[in-house]
Amino acid sequence: MDERTKTLIRECREKEFHAYGTSKIFERRAKTYRNYINILTFLGIVVPVSIGAVVLSFGTEWKYLAGVLVVASVISLLQLVISVWSIVASWSGKLEIASNAIQGNTRLYNEWKALADHPDEKLESKVQEVRRLNQEQEMNDLRQDISDKEKRFAMHESLFYYKRPCQTCEQVPKSKKATNCDMCGNY
Repeated sequence: MDERTKTLIRECREKEFHAYGTSKIFERRAKTYRNYINILTFLGIVVPVSIGAVVLSFGTEWKYLAGVLVVASVISLLQLVISVWSIVASWSGKLEIASNAIQGNTRLYNEWKALADHPDEKLESKVQEVRRLNQEQEMNDLRQDISDKEKRFAMHESLFYYKRPCQTCEQVPKSKKATNCDMCGNY
């Protein structure tokens, strides 16, 4: 294998490593937004259904109905405020963006891995094409304000997955639990 091919394979491995970590950032975000939306949906359904069930079970003359309605009203008001916030903060839009980023970065991970695992005579041209895709995805990802904390999380996830030592703390992460390292921990 010539030196140029070795250099291209090293590039593919590095890009594979980073695509994996970036996909983990967006998996985490997607899970968070999905949970927020599920809780909001649950509250929007459970409160009216519960009031209906109470009235059907005990009738409108039940002595505790007024108290139950006060509690339900407070929960409904809270749900309304959170619903407005979810629209303003665009939780569903952010979930869609995160889901698309997961797909894009996973596709890149698979492309880079395949190129490194099975180099052929067209490796250089294939790498050029995947570089273009990588650059597009990177531009999309940069618009999502990835924090330093999330970058450390991605580094930790990749180091854990690939069983590599961190360049700063020189430790191979043994679990997904955050460490005190400023390169692969503190997230």
